[in-house]
Amino acid sequence: MKIYSLFDIPEEELPRVGGKARGLYILHKAGLGIAEGYVLSDADLSSADEACEWFDGSGLVNVAVRSSAESEDGKDLSGAGQYETALGVTKETFRDAFLSCVSSLGGDRAIKYSSAFGKTDCGRMNVVVQTMVNATVAGVGFSTDPTGEKDCALIEAVRGLGESLVSGTSKSTRYSLKRNGAEFVGDGVLSASLQSALLDGLLKAETALGTGADCEWAAEGDRLYWLQARPITTDDVPDEDELNCGRDLSGRVITSCNVGEMLPGAITPLSLSTTIYALDYGIRNMLALAGVIKSPDSIPPQSCILSVKNHLFIDMTTLYSISKNVMMASKKSIDLAICGRELDYGDTAEKAASPFRKLRNGIRYFKILTGAEKSKKKLVAASEKFKFSACVTAADVYAEIDNALPAMYEAMWYHYNTSSHSGAMNGALNMVLKDKISDPEEIKAKVAGTLEGIDDIESVAILADLRKIAEAVLADRPDARDFGKDELAAYLDGATGETRAAIDAFLSRHGHRAIREAELRSKSWRDDKEAFYGYIRTVLSSDGREKERPADWEKNTEELAAPFNRIARKAIRFLVKQCRKGVVNREFSKSYIIKIIDAFKKRYRLLATRLVEDGLLPDEDCIYFLTHEEIGRLIRGEGAGLVKKCIARRRLLPVQNAYVFPDVSCGAPQPIVYESTGGDEYKGDPVSRGSAVGRARIVKSAEDAKKIENGEIMVSCYTDIGWSPYYCLLSGLITEVGSALSHGAVVAREYALPLVVNVPFATECIKNGDLISLDACTGDIRVLERAGQTAAE
Repeated sequence: MKIYSLFDIPEEELPRVGGKARGLYILHKAGLGIAEGYVLSDADLSSADEACEWFDGSGLVNVAVRSSAESEDGKDLSGAGQYETALGVTKETFRDAFLSCVSSLGGDRAIKYSSAFGKTDCGRMNVVVQTMVNATVAGVGFSTDPTGEKDCALIEAVRGLGESLVSGTSKSTRYSLKRNGAEFVGDGVLSASLQSALLDGLLKAETALGTGADCEWAAEGDRLYWLQARPITTDDVPDEDELNCGRDLSGRVITSCNVGEMLPGAITPLSLSTTIYALDYGIRNMLALAGVIKSPDSIPPQSCILSVKNHLFIDMTTLYSISKNVMMASKKSIDLAICGRELDYGDTAEKAASPFRKLRNGIRYFKILTGAEKSKKKLVAASEKFKFSACVTAADVYAEIDNALPAMYEAMWYHYNTSSHSGAMNGALNMVLKDKISDPEEIKAKVAGTLEGIDDIESVAILADLRKIAEAVLADRPDARDFGKDELAAYLDGATGETRAAIDAFLSRHGHRAIREAELRSKSWRDDKEAFYGYIRTVLSSDGREKERPADWEKNTEELAAPFNRIARKAIRFLVKQCRKGVVNREFSKSYIIKIIDAFKKRYRLLATRLVEDGLLPDEDCIYFLTHEEIGRLIRGEGAGLVKKCIARRRLLPVQNAYVFPDVSCGAPQPIVYESTGGDEYKGDPVSRGSAVGRARIVKSAEDAKKIENGEIMVSCYTDIGWSPYYCLLSGLITEVGSALSHGAVVAREYALPLVVNVPFATECIKNGDLISLDACTGDIRVLERAGQTAAE
């Protein structure tokens, strides 16, 4: 144990004497008054005799004994209240105070606090002994107000000792003082002169610490003492806008269409920095190959796919550049391809390229649209290459992921190229139809009729292959419909023969799929046995028969083309066939890019395990609330404050997820608030024809979906591939977002399930148990009977 006066701590010892002693020394050097005292460095229980002997010879009589642990009062962790403090200590009570303070280093409270921030080692304990200040008034002060305006300092004061304030047992008087020359209030707990001295001291402490200062103080009459100084630990706490795109969106047309169907709701920082970066890169690469921009890096990330409050949007203004640089491209065609309708907002003010350049780029763009089959093959080949090795250390696992990410970005481009053909053909078909059909809703319904009965759709095979499992189970155990959850799980775990073969075949083809599957935090069905077995149980509980698939798409196509001239009819037939082919390619491509993403999911889970084992993260789920770059900093030892940040982000995600945005906006999207109109009639876009009457089941999560009963109409925020196993139970489906080309719509059409999308606040307007009618030919929805009421009422 070493002992130093608080006025004279050697510079080389400052990192080791703990935050409290170091802060007091810094305050003293800045010219601020601190009480006389010393620090017992590297103190332990065996040092008690030496500590008592030193106190006896110090000349101090009535003192405060405080911890100064290495992990205390830092920018990363404050450690406030985790260790013991004793006030009014005398010669008779000093030993007990010293031992209590030292012992608190290994106390449950301190250990749980440290482990919550990924710290397995609390460091060593130092003990500060100072003359007790007989305060008439005391409190805390912040050089910048952590709860309000940053141009103000905040001071809180109580009469007497400040311990009741910092322990939270007394109400304080608050003073918010302008940092650049405050007007002091002289009729409260603090005199104007004391307010002035506190403000001056806080600003000096901030300069000395090099960051915002959080200080404790006490005053005996007009004499001010500074008791503690630490960095403000709330300055870098993230808010819900922390990961916004950072670009000025003023005047830009922003939409959640298309991308909001792929990944609805708020997503995690890790996904933003990886899978969503890859999606944005894919579109930037397309713009570069089409000659619209020089290279993918010539415009900043999030120029195409951007985040606001962790929700995803497309910057249509960026895409409108295609119409200025590519022959035959137009704003209308881009609107229809992405949003399914023409937007009222104006085109970009960008100057059009020369006719020669537009022609050259038009040829490039045509090659992109006709290159879907080639990209499809490249994507399949790429998916076979994502085989990670058996790395041991966190650093090695991270390096392997880091090296593989560029290949994932390239694969995302193959996916985008394969799937964009579908959107482009659908947009072109809509443009042709607008010459004769003025009602956009009628167009959507009729186009949906031409997209029925498509063979070889990857996402449709999910439910079909689940039925094969159910058939094998029932052939082996006819009583399986009556199995409870645990009984079914035990049977499936030990399944053999046809049942095992059907399960293995399903997992081989679909095991990488999931709800919100592009989100790295979402476990795939192969890795989430409970969810997978739950889907099998759902299919077992249905009637086991597939609904008859519609097979009249050719008739619907001819009816659609009939009003047009001969050339237009040929164009419509061609475009319908291309749209149908595009649906198959799009779903195939989506499955393979998710297979690649699933490989990264597994690798990040392994990395999370290693980081927890190394004491760098408190739990494995925290990894999803750091960006990929931040994880690297954490591993390199540069991540001070990152664990605190990821914990705060995790708490924010449900808040962000609750936000609802308009599907199109001019400028940065702003959340909209649901206001009940009290009505019983609603309107949406019909994308899978038919009609149904049934009780509503509101589904906002996988847990909600498990409650679905036969014949219910599912009302959800979005369509998702993960809902497919429940389609066998439903009589209809309503969602708040979606399109004719969304994965849920594709599956719904193949199972003749009526589906209406884009019904604002459907999950709020309609309640569980409401009896509703659904007309998916017109998009009309009506509540026939509210839950708990009778028709007579």
